[in-house]
Amino acid sequence: MKERMRSLEQYSRRTNIEISGIPETREETPVEIVRDVGKALGIAIEENQIAAAHRIPTFKRDRIPSLIVQFQQKTVRDIWINKYKEKKTLFAKDINAAF
Repeated sequence: MKERMRSLEQYSRRTNIEISGIPETREETPVEIVRDVGKALGIAIEENQIAAAHRIPTFKRDRIPSLIVQFQQKTVRDIWINKYKEKKTLFAKDINAAF
């Protein structure tokens, strides 16, 4: 039963990506951050392609919480991964000059 649950959990994460290193701002909107990251990667993203986006809480004060993005389709996730691999490096200042 545990193996089946683990398998289902893994399957449900197949459309997810984790974005780390983006500083938190007071009135940030996770979907807007995703849109900005996409723009920096050369990806036009529509809001309806995003199923969910949120920060992962961290217990260490010196760590920036990562952002988890769940896309509606695995193909969209794959495009993001490929574009990131092409870019090789991406810094917060590339996403928003305010960082």
